[in-house]
Parts: sequence; C-alpha cells; structure tokens
Amino acid sequence: MQLSRRIGVAALALAAVGVMAARRPGSAQAKEVARIQAHFDGVLVELETRDVRALLTTCCAVAILLDKTGRGDIVERVRAANNNVLVMQPIGF
Repeated sequence: MQLSRRIGVAALALAAVGVMAARRPGSAQAKEVARIQAHFDGVLVELETRDVRALLTTCCAVAILLDKTGRGDIVERVRAANNNVLVMQPIGF
C-alpha cells in the first residue's frame, strides 16, 4: 500500500475513533462537543432576540482605518460606488 494511502486510511480511522469517542457519554470529547453546541444554540437564540439590522451598515476595518486617518472621502466614494466591494476587487471609479 502506498504511503499516502496508508496516511489517508490512518486519518480516516482516527476520525472514526474521534466520532465514536464524541458519542460516548461522559467522555471529555463528548462534553466538549456538547459545550460548543450549547454555546452556538445560545448565540442563535440571542441573535433571534436582537435587532441586528445595524450590523449590515457597519464599516469594515479598512473603512474605519481610512476614516480615522482623515480619508473619509475614500470611504464615501467606495460606499457610493459599491458598498459591498472586497479589497481585492476594483471599485469602478
């Protein structure tokens, strides 16, 4: 059997063992999975009870840095041209 295939089989076996361990009640991994699931469930409940519409208009880190350094004009030009542009995309002005 080739080395890469052996590594793949070993990784798959380890993943299967991890899944089985996570399902074993009382195991440390099962407790951690339950803790993380409870945390995410709590986050979803909190988001459902809050008005998060303002998050859609929040400036990104680049816009904040530009604004704080006195280049709000650039921020405004980008907002007007394409408010959801990614840094690596041309903005068309």
